[in-house]
Parts: sequence; C-alpha cells; structure tokens
Amino acid sequence: MEECQEGFFKYDNKCYPCLPNYCKTCTGPTQIDCLECANGLFKTPEAEAMGKFRCNNFCPNEYFENNLTKSCEKCLDGCILCSDGINCILCKEGYSLKDEICVKKADSSIYVAFTLVCLLIILTFIGIKYKSKFRKGHALI
Repeated sequence: MEECQEGFFKYDNKCYPCLPNYCKTCTGPTQIDCLECANGLFKTPEAEAMGKFRCNNFCPNEYFENNLTKSCEKCLDGCILCSDGINCILCKEGYSLKDEICVKKADSSIYVAFTLVCLLIILTFIGIKYKSKFRKGHALI
C-alpha cells in the first residue's frame, strides 16, 4: 500500500487532499485534521490534545500568535489580549493593566474598610496632638 504525498491523507485505503490553503499536512479522517497549518495560519488550541490541530488566521481571546511556532499560545492569567506571552494589552473584568501586566483588582469593600481604618488612625493622631496642645495652654487659631 502506497503512502500519500504531502498535502494528502489516507482514509479507507485511498488518498484524499487536505483542505487547500488550510492544512499543509493532515491526518484525516477529515480534510481539516491538520498536523501542520498552511502558510500564514496558526494552530489553534481547541483540538491540540489529540495531536490534531485546527488552523486559523488569528488566535482567539487569551492567546497570542507565536510566529516562530506558528501556533496560538496562552497569554498570562487575567489577560484577554496580549502581544506575546508576557505583555498584556487588554485585561479581563476584575483586573487592571499595570506596566503591561494584568493585576487582580482588590475587592472594593476591603479597599473601603482599609481606607476608613487609615482615616480613623489619622483622626485619632490629630486629636491626640491637639488635645496635648490644649493641656499646655495653647489655643487653636
């Protein structure tokens, strides 16, 4: 039994073409079960577990286009859109962008509680400071 040439896959002892301009090489049983994507396309992460790939001209959210491996690779946690594996452009909800990295926003109730505690400490300190001035006979102007 002969092997199929590049750009074809064997199914039921016959050679069938891979989908043109989609797969450079494929395994079947369909034309889009790629081993290697056509030029300009990237391996998408959806079907990667089975060793077969789907190809696309762009990567989905949370992935970036790695031009060296011709595949879609995962951005860092919290990132929706990144230029590479490290530098983020757009963050998920609940994250904020700081120096091209997505950092999880603090819970607003914790932030408010912390702010109130700080304010209470400051007011207590000011009260103690002025209370001691009154004891020494100083008046506020």
